[in-house]
Amino acid sequence: MARELYGVRFPPGTGTCEVRVSTTGGSSDVEADAFRRLAAALPGVIFSYEVSDDRTTHRFPFIGDRIVPLLGLDPDELARDATPMFEIIDPEDRRRVIASISHSARRLTPWHEEARLHLADGTVRWFDALAVPEEEEGGAVLWYGQLNDIHEHKELEEGLRAREAEHAEHARYQRLIAELSAELLTSGLAEDLDASISRVLEAVGDFFDAARTYLCELDDELSRATDTHEWCRPGVPSLIAQERDGSLLQYGWWRDQMAQLVRAGRVLAVDDVDRLPAEAVAERSYLSSQGVRAMLCVPIQIHGRVEGFVGIDADRARDWSSAETDLLVVVAGLLAGAVARHRLERELVEHSVRDPLTGLHNRRYLLPRLAEMAGHHRRTGAPYSVAMIDIDHFKVVNDRLGHAVGDGALRCLAEQLTELTRGTDVVARFGGEEFVIALPDTDQDGARAIVGRIVASVRERAVDVEGQSLHLTVSAGVATTEDEPATGHDADGLLRAADRRLYRAKSEGRDRLADAAGVRRP
Repeated sequence: MARELYGVRFPPGTGTCEVRVSTTGGSSDVEADAFRRLAAALPGVIFSYEVSDDRTTHRFPFIGDRIVPLLGLDPDELARDATPMFEIIDPEDRRRVIASISHSARRLTPWHEEARLHLADGTVRWFDALAVPEEEEGGAVLWYGQLNDIHEHKELEEGLRAREAEHAEHARYQRLIAELSAELLTSGLAEDLDASISRVLEAVGDFFDAARTYLCELDDELSRATDTHEWCRPGVPSLIAQERDGSLLQYGWWRDQMAQLVRAGRVLAVDDVDRLPAEAVAERSYLSSQGVRAMLCVPIQIHGRVEGFVGIDADRARDWSSAETDLLVVVAGLLAGAVARHRLERELVEHSVRDPLTGLHNRRYLLPRLAEMAGHHRRTGAPYSVAMIDIDHFKVVNDRLGHAVGDGALRCLAEQLTELTRGTDVVARFGGEEFVIALPDTDQDGARAIVGRIVASVRERAVDVEGQSLHLTVSAGVATTEDEPATGHDADGLLRAADRRLYRAKSEGRDRLADAAGVRRP
């Protein structure tokens, strides 16, 4: 029988993601406190959204506190059931939003939508949301994303469209904004973002028939300005290596203009360098020597702070129109949003692969690294090893001294493991008191030496935890690609072999290392 979602029916057998509103919790729970600092530092609302493995329930495990004043919704209620959020989506937009979520869940592709939301005060405002999905163990899908109020931007777009009949140029503005938005929204890694910014500057330069466009970074004291990205029309010399803007800061008038740009977010428009005021004679001479006749600079604000500006140089005098200034303001906003999203994604990714207690990498990070080492081994024959390490009698520590001491012991061991391994090794907390070390380009003898030092060092070094002096010991199991056929020369095989040997080390007295050669006490 077909199920119904806000009046949208999804027949069985179509492969379409199905969400049935329910108060039942999902399969994964994101601790909101871990993201709250990030949410408070960014515009909009940061959220995670989860659809259960059977696609019958959905919820927001985490949503920033800004949702309360912005939409009047209760984060605790949304953590149980996402229904209230979907109920305020305009009916004309709701079907599209649900369909795009279904598509994103099926394909695990990034999700982006714009929709009108009906607020508690009776107003309707445009919002956009961008989120990246991942499939959790068990089949649930979890998105990490950001919700932004784009109503003013939408009103600007609608105003430009309304004047298209009179001003065909405005249509070009819209196409450019759309192209730049798509360009910046698809940028992910730092290399992608750099390339996207360069393409944006080229598109802006072509649109304005400019000589040069650039992105300039300012330091807090306005003592230095650095062009980080630049596009030049063919035949126009590049100034990025000459630190042009840094040199301009030595002149008083220009420094004052930059101060106003930073403090007040003021746009700097120079229609004709030859008509600069008398106090800017040095700046006029300097810019003229570089063939600059007109300039337009718009600040880039990230988290309310001006971090630099996007600039246009023209080799002829021109009267910058308000429409051109507005367009560059929009471009600056797109660039700021892309940089902010990139920083957020980088921090979210880092958080998702770190164990919050020890700061080590977690299983989510470890397993792909092991797969990479296995692939490298299959291609080149280079060995790699895996060590599984477990604190002896850890339950006794927890039961007798308390979980605070137990947590401290885990942190101390994590520090020792990091200290005693190489920069190329991957140290991860695998679960509970178990740790795994992946040792690339390491044979059996090398792994035995490294892990043996760890076992001996932990035994010999007392650690102070919560005022308690602890003498810990660990047991370790080691497996390498030389252990054929026991390991099967694959990451899962190595992990299983290391786990078996760990338990052998424990069964033969603990405080020992077990590998293919046997059990010994280093």
